[in-house]
Amino acid sequence: QLMPDRKERVVTDENNLKILNLFRQPPKAPANLNANSGMALDFFKYFFHGDTEAMEHTFKWMAHFLFVPQQKIQHALMFSSGQGTGKGTIATMLQKLADEDEAHLTADQLKGQHQSWFINRRLIRIEEVKEYNDNNFYNKIKTYFTEPFYTVNPKHKNPFQYKNISCFFLASNWINPIALESDDRRFFYFHSKAKKRPAEYWTDLNKYLFQDGGMWAFKDYLEKHYLPQLDIKTFAFDKPYQTEWHKMSCLASSGRLRNDHLTNAQLAQAGLMYKEYRSQRLFGDNNRRKICWWDYSSAHLEPLFNSKTKFARDLLDKSYLDNEHDIPPLYEW
Repeated sequence: QLMPDRKERVVTDENNLKILNLFRQPPKAPANLNANSGMALDFFKYFFHGDTEAMEHTFKWMAHFLFVPQQKIQHALMFSSGQGTGKGTIATMLQKLADEDEAHLTADQLKGQHQSWFINRRLIRIEEVKEYNDNNFYNKIKTYFTEPFYTVNPKHKNPFQYKNISCFFLASNWINPIALESDDRRFFYFHSKAKKRPAEYWTDLNKYLFQDGGMWAFKDYLEKHYLPQLDIKTFAFDKPYQTEWHKMSCLASSGRLRNDHLTNAQLAQAGLMYKEYRSQRLFGDNNRRKICWWDYSSAHLEPLFNSKTKFARDLLDKSYLDNEHDIPPLYEW
């Protein structure tokens, strides 16, 4: 078992059985570290694109994961963005700082019958999530966030109970990667509008973080500035901060995304999400994706946005509204 609250390698339980403690204490920063946290903080500011509250919640989550390993966080980090904007960099930092390998799962592996991936991992990293049309995925994965023990069913072996202290990190190149319930409290979801940077930037950032000690300087920054802010008794169990992206996703999934439910700020966010959906060509696949906010037609969208602020209207490219022929008239939400 992973027993981060115990330093002994072999632990005797209440039944006088000996248990091998598989938890590895996180490595210490190298001696004579000269790096500072500046470049790491610049990267996070770039990724969060000015959303300070979302960035600070992520920093608190990371601080809790790294410095309070004995307590499982009961909500996952979920990020979506375009390719090459740093989602994987955040996950790799967490894995290296926790002394775990850089393995990751796909959603299909998570949905499978065998859970050997659960064993000896504190961070479960799931890439390429695109499960909006599978409501069962949400219901299955959220049990991993809360259950203190989980039944592991490895191939060709007998199932067994395993203490669950794993935390979850999900990443996607698609907006709204999971259909969230209207009252969801198991995901912190943020969609980054960061624009892809040239390859040279990522070469320099990776060298700074993983060779020159930048990730250790960032860990020290978290310990000094965010660990003291944590209420360790409640953070792991509290409902996470809800971004506008999270709120819109919950409204959409519940079928309650209507004009009279939207504030000007939310409508502006809906405009951004609409443009993102279009730019990512989510209306392909022979109309099978069944994704829409409302009837996508000029007759419905024009009055909706004209009734709100000019700022919200300007978020829509008029050419999108004029090309009705390529917009499927779906009513699934």
